[in-house]
Amino acid sequence: MAAFLIQAGAAIIEHMAILFAIGVAYGLSKDKDGAGGIGPVLVGYLGFDDAAETERGRADPVHSPGSVPAAFGKIENQFVGILCGVIAAELYNRFAVSS
Repeated sequence: MAAFLIQAGAAIIEHMAILFAIGVAYGLSKDKDGAGGIGPVLVGYLGFDDAAETERGRADPVHSPGSVPAAFGKIENQFVGILCGVIAAELYNRFAVSS
């Protein structure tokens, strides 16, 4: 039972960036619509994460794996989640809310 509870807690901590992104986007959307928080934020955050993963794994003759900037090493943090949430909420408020 203890191992289950440890894994459950770790799952929340490991995905804190996505939780922050969705919460910020939901909180900043004008009409408090859940679709404004979940859809755009997941697309934006996962796209950003995949782009960083590509940069981390890039190994061409010009960039050896050791020369990839350290900023791409750990991209899943709360700041990135907040940033993606704010961007998604602003875009949602500008283009999807008709009030």
